[in-house]
Amino acid sequence: QNMNQLNNLMKDPGSIFCKTLKVNDYGPRHGIHLHENVQLDRVQQVWSIYNLVNTCGLSLDSDEIIFEFGAGTGQMADVLHDMQFKGRHVIYDLPLMTVLQKYFIDKRGIKNTYIVDDEPMHVINGTNFLPCNQPNSEKFVLGLPNVNFIATYSLTETDINTHIKFSEYMPEFSRIIIIYFPGVNAVADNINSSEYIAMLYNKLIKTHDCHHGDNFGDANSKILMAVKKTLKTSK
Repeated sequence: QNMNQLNNLMKDPGSIFCKTLKVNDYGPRHGIHLHENVQLDRVQQVWSIYNLVNTCGLSLDSDEIIFEFGAGTGQMADVLHDMQFKGRHVIYDLPLMTVLQKYFIDKRGIKNTYIVDDEPMHVINGTNFLPCNQPNSEKFVLGLPNVNFIATYSLTETDINTHIKFSEYMPEFSRIIIIYFPGVNAVADNINSSEYIAMLYNKLIKTHDCHHGDNFGDANSKILMAVKKTLKTSK
């Protein structure tokens, strides 16, 4: 799958998406796998931003929020920094994962901070860590305007309560990209991901222009993209 996405991104060597793929030293050295000098685990992060910009209409020069649900090693922060994203990046993850992510992000010199319930709530231009055990901060951030939601094989792997909670937030988001494996997910309380995404689609179609299909020709991976209808009418 990453190879298909890589081949598509490499069609325009002068684009910012292709240029950021030349960065190939993020994360733990022993865990980096290169293909023709490209770090393959970076491709998915770039592909998500490519879709957010070219399909969903986000401007990287805008002061909007990219809310990343589950961030792995935090490489999206490095991608956005390399692309000179002018907005705010929020990582929502398990508390211990944010510690790991901060370690690697600090090594890149990227401005970052935590958003927690017992501190003044503020979202900086840079990367913001929002641990998933901070309910007041979560409501604050997700209540802000111009939230663009990305979940890559993450939302559909959570428990039923998280599924339900984020389905209630979704209608207010400006843009949404969810990539997932269809069918029953043993990791996520044996929830049927296909049924959950179908429910989201039927809910979002009232407020968003939606696309649901294969993730770049791979029937084993699906993508849901949605853009709030009011974004078009306000232009």
